[in-house]
Amino acid sequence: MQLKVKSKREIMKKTLCQIFILLILISKSSFASNEPELERLSGKLGYLTDGLSMIKYKEARVAFQLWTQELAKVVNVDTEIKYYKNREVFISDYTKYKYDYLSLNTYYYLLKKNTIDKYTQDYWYVKSTSSKFDKLLLLVRKDSKIKTLKDLKNKKISVHMDLFLGKMFLDKEFYEKYSHGYKNHINKIVDSKKYSTSILNVFFKKVDACIVPEKSLNLISELNPAVKKQLTPILISKELFTPLIATFHQKTNPEIISRFSSHVDILENTTKGRNILNLFKMNGLERINKSELDPLYNYYLDYIKLKKRNGNK
Repeated sequence: MQLKVKSKREIMKKTLCQIFILLILISKSSFASNEPELERLSGKLGYLTDGLSMIKYKEARVAFQLWTQELAKVVNVDTEIKYYKNREVFISDYTKYKYDYLSLNTYYYLLKKNTIDKYTQDYWYVKSTSSKFDKLLLLVRKDSKIKTLKDLKNKKISVHMDLFLGKMFLDKEFYEKYSHGYKNHINKIVDSKKYSTSILNVFFKKVDACIVPEKSLNLISELNPAVKKQLTPILISKELFTPLIATFHQKTNPEIISRFSSHVDILENTTKGRNILNLFKMNGLERINKSELDPLYNYYLDYIKLKKRNGNK
């Protein structure tokens, strides 16, 4: 009986494979041991539900759950979410540092800007377009007889339920042109849950006009070009508006903010992250300098002055 003797080439090949596997194992072991594990941190997120209606929907709650899981897994930050219904309690708790991250409708930020700024070190906004801010449009059908604000007498206007800035925009235009607000001029404001609903309500003649961000008109027109052919704006604002402002408290650990920032970048550049953002119905979050909000705040102050000048507080 003859024993099969392995050739030198086979022995060498096997040896090289074993060395290669060993090197991989050593490399992995060294990488794991040399990479320091992030210290576990924790923070609290505060949301004012009034003006952020999407938080009430199941999809947003799922997004919050996924997001907090990702924060814990990817950047080692455990988070607790606190929802507030009362605006005064919400702001009061922020001043007392009962949570780190404040998120609210931009109109409410303008109302409480001086107080919020006093306790804030970092500012964020919702990205909706390539520009930081969006224009607001007052849209009507081209075949309607509505050409000016005066023609809105006893008409119905559709506005998204969270677009408080849209109502301010309309009111300010009325005060500037006629020295009174819109409430005694139009029939009523019809709230909608989606910007697309507001636009289609005008398109199908269910209401006479709507106020929407320019981005929303562009999006729905891509799906249905007939919309832009049939509708026209009779008012166009400057690029001033964003739906949501978020801030970090001045006492928040800067390392938490740094990890939050890196995680936001990850969200925008991964399929899972984009899915989470889609559930939130937003394109992303981005840092902003406080001074960049000054034009909008000055717009708001002008509006308040107009109201007071004409006997309204």
